Amino acid sequence: MAIETRVHLDDLPGLLDRKLTYLFLLFLGLLLVPLVTNGGQIRFKRSDQIPASSIGIAETHSSYFGASPVGDDIIAKLNASGVKWVRVLLPWDGVEVDTNRVYRFRDYKANFAKLTSAGITIYICPGATNTAYHPRNPNQIVLPDSLRAYRAWLAFLKASADTLKPWVHHWELTNEPNIYGQWLDTTAVEQDYLTISRAAADTIRSRDPQAVFSLGGLSLIDIPFLRACLAGGAGSYVTKVGIHPYRPLARARPGYHLLLLEAQPPLRQSLRLLSAGDPGS
Repeated sequence: MAIETRVHLDDLPGLLDRKLTYLFLLFLGLLLVPLVTNGGQIRFKRSDQIPASSIGIAETHSSYFGASPVGDDIIAKLNASGVKWVRVLLPWDGVEVDTNRVYRFRDYKANFAKLTSAGITIYICPGATNTAYHPRNPNQIVLPDSLRAYRAWLAFLKASADTLKPWVHHWELTNEPNIYGQWLDTTAVEQDYLTISRAAADTIRSRDPQAVFSLGGLSLIDIPFLRACLAGGAGSYVTKVGIHPYRPLARARPGYHLLLLEAQPPLRQSLRLLSAGDPGS
């Protein structure tokens, strides 16, 4: 059984007004049908039997798929559950542990080969911090004015694209770049992010012309940051926008803790600009 339901942002107010009653009844009906027709069992299609799906899993704090070999039993369970994609963290300081530009991709390659053979798409989120280059500020995102570290980061991205392109063509350009504590200068975060994300996209695409890019998964629904990125030309090199709506509001910087419905019209407008290839104005 494979059920795919697409709910657009335009639909949300009406759905909420009806208190989701109809959706609940529909879900109940969809649940009962396979129970009756399949002898009381729900049978899911495997990942390699599904052309596309919104269902996947995401690494958020550490790289499970790069830390060690993943057993065939884990891959089999993912395949059986219908998971169609995984978001995998690629920490710069986990792949290049010192400054000699020797990279550790072995477990990534083995695990990615297993995932893709099971019909699962891989989304890579490369890191932009490395303690070896910033020992005093280990969580600082690399910037072009730190020339040695910046060149090393681009070399890491080039090596990553070269090594992983047999299995990976989807890239998320860093994780939650709108958390300002990651940046040395908090007065120019949007511009700094545009600079490094554009350079990252150009570097990766030079090694893999099939690569596609997502604006780094934004913490909460940060309309000002998204608009600033689009106005700065992000629409010329990204085709998707990642949003992480689950962070505690208390951690948000002032003025951007917008709820989904409050953010709906400007978010929709910004995404229209992106889909039209318009960097915004």
